[in-house]
Amino acid sequence: MYVWNHRSTSPPASDDGYEVTVADFTFFDTSNNVVLLELEDVVLAPNTATAQAIDLGGPVAGVRTVSFDLDVVESSASFAGLAEVAFEGGNTIPEPASLAMLSLGGFAIMHRRVTPTVF
Repeated sequence: MYVWNHRSTSPPASDDGYEVTVADFTFFDTSNNVVLLELEDVVLAPNTATAQAIDLGGPVAGVRTVSFDLDVVESSASFAGLAEVAFEGGNTIPEPASLAMLSLGGFAIMHRRVTPTVF
């Protein structure tokens, strides 16, 4: 997992210092009832525009949702923000509507008529 802290340099933020410095990440299964992995007190570097790698200790299977608890913000009393979070690996499963459209498109291609060319 990679995390980018939010940086606002142009234009400057109205309240500087809202980069997250400590966060908790909780990974839940498809029913959202079972905690698959919990990372507490993960330290993040403020004032950096590069991705920060968070070690999950290996692949985590069956994740449906991830909870982000932002514990400590650098100095802002009003704002907190992460710019981006990215996960790598894993197999994505298309939602049912997308899968149905792909299937219909495949059937249409298989059953199309070829018009004979007349010379």
